Amino acid sequence: MRRISQCLNTQLTEILHRATLLNKLNDKLLNYLPEQLRDHFTVGSFTNGYLVLITPDPVWASQLRYHLPELRDYLRKEAGIYQLASIKISVSTLANMQTPPPQPKFPPISPKARKTILTGSEQCSYEPLKDALKNLAKTVIPQ
Repeated sequence: MRRISQCLNTQLTEILHRATLLNKLNDKLLNYLPEQLRDHFTVGSFTNGYLVLITPDPVWASQLRYHLPELRDYLRKEAGIYQLASIKISVSTLANMQTPPPQPKFPPISPKARKTILTGSEQCSYEPLKDALKNLAKTVIPQ
């Protein structure tokens, strides 16, 4: 029986080889990252010594920036990626579309809170705030 790589043309074999290398690099990355960051990053590419990490959210990107010097040193020394020159973090809008942000859960507004909001709106002299408070009191929030 022939290996799958022998059945593919040379371009597909190269793509398979690069995908395998990126997968191994992704595993090494996940072993080093702190637990709270692991689910939010993946290896995008590794070309000419430049590693690109992809995240769906800029908040996670800024969190990882604090760990970049240690991550670079770890990948060079411990993981054996000596040719690593730099790490770039990319925020992917496509990843944002694939994983929608969780909808905030609002606590139910009690009748007493509604009355207090309406009273506050009646005492307010600033019209935009007054209208916003009235709309807030009218809003039915699902429980």
